Amino acid sequence: MKRPSPEAFSAGQACLASRNGLVSRSATIVSQRGRPRQGSRGGGNHRKVVPIRPGNHLWETNFVPDLARIELKPWGERGARGSNIMFILADGTMHAHISEMPVGTYKKAHRHPADFHVMCVTGTGYSLLWYEGQRDWVKVDWKHGTVFAPPDAMFHQHFNTSAVPARYLATAYGSLRYPFTEGKRAALFGGVSTSVKKGGNQIEYADQDPRIHELFVAETARNGVTVKMEGLVG
Repeated sequence: MKRPSPEAFSAGQACLASRNGLVSRSATIVSQRGRPRQGSRGGGNHRKVVPIRPGNHLWETNFVPDLARIELKPWGERGARGSNIMFILADGTMHAHISEMPVGTYKKAHRHPADFHVMCVTGTGYSLLWYEGQRDWVKVDWKHGTVFAPPDAMFHQHFNTSAVPARYLATAYGSLRYPFTEGKRAALFGGVSTSVKKGGNQIEYADQDPRIHELFVAETARNGVTVKMEGLVG
């Protein structure tokens, strides 16, 4: 059997049980390496967009042909004019969502339960990870194909330092439809976009360590990218 070239695509595949528990269907996500197919908007058979609220809009589907081109919805609560869409894959238990950061921007820091795997789709940048109370952080640089998994309840924050919008796919066990645990339910239904001062798990720009923005300014300057966080960070 001839193996597909790694330059052609990257794919994540999960065999997920249908609602009646008797039939398995395959849900596949495919990302063209920075070269979206002309006219592709994501799709395939059995797709349905379910509008709920920012951060929870669903795309119910069996197949996502191109993560770089699928239309996303604004999610201002996560910061910097970012956008995202949540997936319900074959009515299964697997959670997946894709988020995008515009050029010259970064998201707010937040934390959630373990097992979320972050996979870079387009652009380049880095993420900072730290536990509450720690002064220093771990820096993870990423590009297409990078995968990392923030540990349980570890704050993390994503930064786009490239000249193109940066997208990443995140997957985990426990979907919006079947969250399974109270921690996963709280994370998926508002906890990750609510300030820690209000009982949530997000750090607002005004409350972040000033060194975080200083580092971003230096990193974007190294790439010749203009910071576009006016009105968001003092």
